[in-house]
Amino acid sequence: MERQPYGQRARVRLWQHVACLLLIALALPARADVDLEVIDPTLKDLKFGQDFEAVSEWVGKRLDKVYLPRIARATDANERARLRARRDQEIVLMRNTEVLFDGRDTGFEASIVASEFGVGTNESMFSYKEGAETHFFLMHSGKLWKYARVLPDSPSFIGRVTSFQSAFGAPSNMSDESDGEGGRRMLSAIWKNAGFDLRLSNRRMVYGGDLFVIEDRTVATSLAGLREKARKPGLGGVDPSVDAFLLDDPDTYGAPPLKVDEQPTDPKKKNKSPKPPKTKSQSR
Repeated sequence: MERQPYGQRARVRLWQHVACLLLIALALPARADVDLEVIDPTLKDLKFGQDFEAVSEWVGKRLDKVYLPRIARATDANERARLRARRDQEIVLMRNTEVLFDGRDTGFEASIVASEFGVGTNESMFSYKEGAETHFFLMHSGKLWKYARVLPDSPSFIGRVTSFQSAFGAPSNMSDESDGEGGRRMLSAIWKNAGFDLRLSNRRMVYGGDLFVIEDRTVATSLAGLREKARKPGLGGVDPSVDAFLLDDPDTYGAPPLKVDEQPTDPKKKNKSPKPPKTKSQSR
């Protein structure tokens, strides 16, 4: 019996894993409510629709778990005061991370959250690094509407989706793409809560990790229209050099539909019409 090449065997095993996952998804009922405590018990306390003070309060509770035991153990009054000041300083530093997406280059246009915000639509973002994890708080008109967290690349993406699925039931939607070697690569899975979408996106190929996102569905739908208007000349004020780096994610609201195996094009050249071929003038 002829032995298959290793790469081919690996793709077969991957597709067997995907097929099993899809069969499980069909067998499990979709749940009307997604319990965020399964992922992180503190997420239930994150108040969407409120301003930065609510965000700082949520981060402050996480900081208290780190600093309060250290303060309690400190025997010197000066050390206790220093620890309290350091805790408060972390909140100040987070406030200083605010980024306004008004068309100027922010550095996030080519980041793991590049497709999570719009430009010229009164959107902004705060970020907070906690150990190996980074938390992103995306705002619209100064109110929290989306939360995102970068997750490490272990376990495998399919393994992570399977664990989410065992907790939340079948995803409402899953997407994949060609892996360039004759197989398919799973890209995302979405679950819907009462008023919220929970999305797990595979960003390992470029950024080495996954992105976990919770977003307010009503605000997302409203922003889709605003983002479309902001793309039109004269309404968004978007710097073309920035716009060229913005990524359109098929699982985010307002993104254009993705064509199957569509080849990427240079955004700076996409609107240019091909020049007609030159013809030699006939000699008389």
